[in-house]
Amino acid sequence: MPKSDAAKIVACYREVFNSPSGKIVLEDMRVSFANRTSFVKGDPYETAFREGRRHVVLRIGWMLDPNLKLEDIEENNG
Repeated sequence: MPKSDAAKIVACYREVFNSPSGKIVLEDMRVSFANRTSFVKGDPYETAFREGRRHVVLRIGWMLDPNLKLEDIEENNG
């Protein structure tokens, strides 16, 4: 991904999730999906499903990190 595209994507994440409504939604997502364990004993499919939801919230937080380098997005895109 070209750096200009990466910078635009980061700017969009920040515009959405740093807005008052975005902060409320992100906090709800953290409470609902990220601040919980993903592991379900005896059910690897449910564990994988929950970890997928958790990963989305973690990615949003990562994109909002002021120390994020655009090169990191290129390497970890996906």
